[in-house]
Amino acid sequence: MKKYWYLFVIIAIGLLSTVYGFSTKQNIQTPKPQVQQFKTMLTLDYGNGNANSYEINTKENATAFSILKSETEKQGIYLETQQYDFGVFVKKIGDLESGAKKSWIYYVNGVSGDKAADLYSLKESDTVLWKYETPKY
Repeated sequence: MKKYWYLFVIIAIGLLSTVYGFSTKQNIQTPKPQVQQFKTMLTLDYGNGNANSYEINTKENATAFSILKSETEKQGIYLETQQYDFGVFVKKIGDLESGAKKSWIYYVNGVSGDKAADLYSLKESDTVLWKYETPKY
């Protein structure tokens, strides 16, 4: 009977030390990589001689669309979009709607985008222009 009592005490001490060891172990976390921030310019050209430009502080995962969306929200400008398989399509900014005669077309550093704006990743010092103009087919 004494054998079992000693065995029980040894097992209990082992369990308690294991539980205590887990509870006092420091929770070590790997530091998260810092997201790089940079400045970019966004211009909305309404095609009638009226344009507004904004200097934006953004993050490295910003797209031509994400800065448009965040800045229109910030400025209280109406933005309407449509999601398609190829990406997002800007239907309307303010009261100007994309159609057959005029559409919202974006440019990065003076070059028309070759993919949907939500797929175009920006780099530091890129300039983005959203222009309401006649599409060039």
